[in-house]
Amino acid sequence: MRLSRVRLRVSWLMIVIAIVAIVLGGLCRGLRLRDRRSYYSREVARHRNAADWYQRAIHAHPAFLIELEKGGYAGDPLRDFPTPDDHRPRRDQHLALERKYRRAAATPWVPIEPDPPLLESSAFFALPPSP
Repeated sequence: MRLSRVRLRVSWLMIVIAIVAIVLGGLCRGLRLRDRRSYYSREVARHRNAADWYQRAIHAHPAFLIELEKGGYAGDPLRDFPTPDDHRPRRDQHLALERKYRRAAATPWVPIEPDPPLLESSAFFALPPSP
């Protein structure tokens, strides 16, 4: 019994290599899109957490002032600590960035613009000036 010989020609080899290259290219592109979607989802969570923190700081401000008075704080808390008006622009900026990254996670193949610089945080954790 004689085995049949498969004749490989250069044109068939080129077609096979092209098909393999297309499959591998699509796989690499899919992995890159998956990684980009994952990164954008992490950014959504990061900006959501920051916006929530500023929102809580806005709502907790009156209670914070009462606690300062109970603790015998001698300084002027309205001057020494950020007010809700100081936190609102930062909260709004994080909410805008959250929306941007939520859209980007839904369509990771669309390029996005770089983030604007974040607003500087006030010295919330700094010690008040000594009298």
